[in-house]
Amino acid sequence: LKQGNDYKRDKMVLPAAALAWALAANSLIYIAVPRMPLYQVSALRLVAAWPTITSLFSGINVSAKMQAGLSVHNANFVGANVHGVLMDMYYADWYGELRHVGDLRDRAASESATKCGADEMVYNELTFESKCPAETSKDPLLSVSARQTTMSDEDLVYMYLKNVSPGTQYQMAKDALLSKGKIEILTSGVLHVKLPNLGLPMSVGLVCSNSFDLVTFPWLVAGHDCIIEDVLPGWSNIEEHGTRIREKTLKKHRETGKVLDVRKEKTNDNGDPIGMQVDGMELEWHI
Repeated sequence: LKQGNDYKRDKMVLPAAALAWALAANSLIYIAVPRMPLYQVSALRLVAAWPTITSLFSGINVSAKMQAGLSVHNANFVGANVHGVLMDMYYADWYGELRHVGDLRDRAASESATKCGADEMVYNELTFESKCPAETSKDPLLSVSARQTTMSDEDLVYMYLKNVSPGTQYQMAKDALLSKGKIEILTSGVLHVKLPNLGLPMSVGLVCSNSFDLVTFPWLVAGHDCIIEDVLPGWSNIEEHGTRIREKTLKKHRETGKVLDVRKEKTNDNGDPIGMQVDGMELEWHI
């Protein structure tokens, strides 16, 4: 009987240990080693654009659909397979209030948006749309290699601008004029990933600041600062997970006037990362 109990206990401990190891490994990629993979939304192409009028007094809102690829430069020693991407996009309007202006979805999630019955559709209170839940691809959409730059197909993601108000359009134009054609777009959302060696699915919540270069052609969006909101074992409901992070992001901006903390990487004499300065607070890595 004791041997049987030990066997059952071992069966319970092994998966738990594997999960803990996966969480530690995933944390090392994004947290312990302060080298967040740099990404670019490249080969951005306009597919369609259309005006929308929500009322006679609100002016003309603008919506658009764009298609693009991804380029990821990973300086870490471990790669990852990306199976799902869903990111919300934000921009401050003329009065400084952060507005939801659209989203970015991977090809599989975009194609699944119309492949369900009416009773399965999910209503989005920000865009006033009903869509099918986003599906996570069983096969990797992008395999990010270690210590190199990985390029995706040019149609990996779709970027949707949705009902961008005149006040937000004016602020975008003003910022672009003052910054030589570049504007900063905030994003928040979820990645569904697998570590190649372990094969365990993980859900990573992110908030990022991105530089949108309107002068170059094709247009280029480059991520230059990200924070990890959470890391969950398994693949979460990507719509619900993204909604939680979106609500937290908008709430933080309402309360503090900002979303991302001011961060500066610390290095030693050899240029190796040894820590981070976050809003004046010193953090050091002990690896």
